[in-house]
Amino acid sequence: MNQPYRWLILALTVATAAIVVAVPAMAVPVLSREIANELHMDLVQVGLLTTTTALMSIALSLAAGAIGDRFGARNTIAAACFLAAITGALRGLSDSFAALIATTLLFGLATPLISINLSKTCAIWFAARERGRANGALSAGMALGFLLGSLLSASVLSPLLGGWRHVLFALGGAAALIGLLWLATRHPEEGPHLQRMPALAGLAQVTRMRNLWIMALGALGYGGCVNAALAYLPLYLRDIGWSGPNADQTVAAFHAVSLLGTIPIGVLSDRLGKRRGFLLLGAGLMAAGTGTLAVAGGGLIVAAVLLAGVMRDGFMTVYMTTVMETKGVGAALTGSAIGFVQMFFMLGGVFSPPLGNSLVAIHPAAPFVFWAALAAAATAAFTLVDTRQLETHSHGTT
Repeated sequence: MNQPYRWLILALTVATAAIVVAVPAMAVPVLSREIANELHMDLVQVGLLTTTTALMSIALSLAAGAIGDRFGARNTIAAACFLAAITGALRGLSDSFAALIATTLLFGLATPLISINLSKTCAIWFAARERGRANGALSAGMALGFLLGSLLSASVLSPLLGGWRHVLFALGGAAALIGLLWLATRHPEEGPHLQRMPALAGLAQVTRMRNLWIMALGALGYGGCVNAALAYLPLYLRDIGWSGPNADQTVAAFHAVSLLGTIPIGVLSDRLGKRRGFLLLGAGLMAAGTGTLAVAGGGLIVAAVLLAGVMRDGFMTVYMTTVMETKGVGAALTGSAIGFVQMFFMLGGVFSPPLGNSLVAIHPAAPFVFWAALAAAATAAFTLVDTRQLETHSHGTT
């Protein structure tokens, strides 16, 4: 395999994650006040925009992975980038809440097709000994995109380009450009040596793998904890007397420390080959940090946030790598396998926030106890991962 060329593919993979997936995902939430004022939307309608995207991703996760396995990661990503370009720009033409919801539903079709098949691309181009660092770069790209989208969309891009509509048009143009770059690449999957798996057959095969069910259950608890806790944290901090800027900076610190640790954790997991140990550590730190938030005050809150965040994206790096290395998955079934477990991760992020938030009636910090329990349950699930069913490059298998 062409050694320099695969690093170009990885660079394009990282850029796609940041520009086509992550930045647009954060753009609408931070532009929501501007959008709501123009389209006369209330807070419930603003919240429905986020829910709509999440529900579409859950519904399409299985299909998105299977489509990539059937038609190839490169072809799927390129087509999905053009879909994101068109539907993302259409959101900027919305003249009502109904039109915005409809175009958001269409835009939601592209996200799982891209994100799942970016992971598949890492599995195709990188062997086991380097797959952790490749997935680490992908996770770092996603984290950087989230950070840039939240920092720049409303405060820089909207004033510069002339409003929220033009921001969405510009992001659509960027997605189209990325799609053209994907069409210009060549993939080893285009050769005869890589099996193309029929969609339904691939899904049937991955759902019979015990380790993937364990990974999926762990994702349900972990995703339910991190997504809900991050959404509630800035509101909680304001309610206990923190200023808005201090609350937002604390949440930003979570993302910053997570981003810094992503690639080092991926590289270290490659060298040691002990994927399960990293899963246990990452889920355990999330449980410990979130649980500490339930009883912490003052500076200890910041310490708890950093504890929870230090392995967030690094955990996802190792998690996706472990799914790829499950025996029987291989490059041919990576899309179906990741789509299967990602569906559970996102499902946790949908049911957990309302359940946890309902506990505010007991105590403002009570939701953190519930979410920490979910992360602890995920940690327990990962102890059941059978390391004999992992294709690792190292003698270390725990």
